[in-house]
Amino acid sequence: MLITNIKPQLKNKERVNIFLDDKFAFSLNLELLVKYHLKVDTDIDDSQMQMIIKENDLLYWWERVINFLSFRPRSKKEITDYFKKKEVGSETQKIILSKLIDRKYINDMEFVDWFVRQRLNFKPKGQKLHCICNCPKKTSILEKFR
Repeated sequence: MLITNIKPQLKNKERVNIFLDDKFAFSLNLELLVKYHLKVDTDIDDSQMQMIIKENDLLYWWERVINFLSFRPRSKKEITDYFKKKEVGSETQKIILSKLIDRKYINDMEFVDWFVRQRLNFKPKGQKLHCICNCPKKTSILEKFR
């Protein structure tokens, strides 16, 4: 198949649309365009195209999940739920999750610690409970009810 046209996307300047034989085939990240030296009048076979699309899919979902993580820490469960909601393939999920864990972008124990601290600090009920638990008279109050 022959690449007949490469056009930048209107909304996302980091991506381009690839046209094979004058028909839209797929969109691609600019990094991969450069990595595989793709240009107009380049001939690519079906296996090479499938490999590029698979790598592009991984890169696309990696960028999306990094954006999802940028707002606040997330648990592994939240990320898997996000993938299910977005209908990401299971192989892509496994690869990205292992990459996130290896790079320590997600850690459930740190997430739990962060989550509890947030609840104690920013929820009125959490602040009251925190005051009661740290009250120096706590033991004497509890002893009265025994």
